[in-house]
Amino acid sequence: MKAESEKCLLDEVLFQDTKDRMLIRNRLSYGGFELSDLYAFILVAAERGKAGRSDQSVMEYCRKQIPDCFPNCLMKADPHALKCLVTFSKEDYFSKNGKLYDRMIAFKNSVFLKNAGTIDIGISLIQDNPADLTQSYLQAQAAVNLGKIYRPDKHVYDYRSFLVQGMLASSRNTQEYQWIIKNIVEPVTKRDQLYESGLWESLDVLFKVRSLKTASDELHIHISTLRYRLQKIKEITGFDYLSAYGNYVLHTAYLIWIDSKNSGG
Repeated sequence: MKAESEKCLLDEVLFQDTKDRMLIRNRLSYGGFELSDLYAFILVAAERGKAGRSDQSVMEYCRKQIPDCFPNCLMKADPHALKCLVTFSKEDYFSKNGKLYDRMIAFKNSVFLKNAGTIDIGISLIQDNPADLTQSYLQAQAAVNLGKIYRPDKHVYDYRSFLVQGMLASSRNTQEYQWIIKNIVEPVTKRDQLYESGLWESLDVLFKVRSLKTASDELHIHISTLRYRLQKIKEITGFDYLSAYGNYVLHTAYLIWIDSKNSGG
């Protein structure tokens, strides 16, 4: 299939209005591409290479190498990104070498070795319904965007690792999300700004280590100081970190705080 016809076909199935899975399959089939049991979208985004290579040369290398990794794929190459619809059988996916994340780690490493440059790779959820093609593409985009925020050193991002963050990002305009911003995120942030109280810093460490003793050691404070901070959070927000529900709500607020901080909110 010629590259230009691949671009047109991919755009057609991504930006069509129908949710008829058979119609989408037929459109792909007429264009020379057959979906197997499962599919996923992979988005490869380039950064300028350390050796001075252009983004375009890195993308060209990726475009040539992707078919070696996924013989059944449909691609559209832009100057700074490569959209890849990959398809495979259930047997292939569950085989020893079938995991997408592992394949893309190896692919990212090969690109770095050949080009001395860095790429970011987003992987959508594995799907079996062609009607969700557009959603899969958006998941691959979100995986890259969220990965750069939460795990910028990884460079290969599976959307499964960001399900909660993705759900929260899609609910920014809801009353619940705005209530948490107004009644938890903003008051705790204001307290930290006025008194340098380290409340968010404490929660940040606690949600990573899940131990008061370990967290106090990492923060270089006495455990009683950490308990005081948690009590202050309870007074400000009404939610107790040490209770199951309070912990759940504060963790959600913490993720919203991270999201709003990194999105300029």
